[in-house]
Amino acid sequence: MQISPNIASTAVPLNSDAVKTNFTEKLSKQEAGVLVAEDGFFGVGQTSECIANFVVIAGSGGDEDRLRAGREGMLQGFKDAESMWGGTLPDISQQTMKAALELVDKEMKSLGFSILNQEVSSLIV
Repeated sequence: MQISPNIASTAVPLNSDAVKTNFTEKLSKQEAGVLVAEDGFFGVGQTSECIANFVVIAGSGGDEDRLRAGREGMLQGFKDAESMWGGTLPDISQQTMKAALELVDKEMKSLGFSILNQEVSSLIV
């Protein structure tokens, strides 16, 4: 399924630094499905990578405190989004957040940091 040229030119510049989206355009159900498919621009994989890389990994410089603060910010942002939504976010949002957290946790582990909250781990010792 190809996205119509009019939509593709404004909504899905896959190789650009910024996504230029014109929400006044109406997507067909098929076009929207392409965008949120697993390998789509707004799919779980690409969106979770974007969140993890932008919010946490790139911004932390490998600093443990910054990684933890970024991770906590992700969780708080998700909680705030649920409040604004009026309850549990859709499944794709849940999957995206889970995948983004897994990427951050993997980065923390690769840097030798525990993925447990420091306060919790101090209670265990």
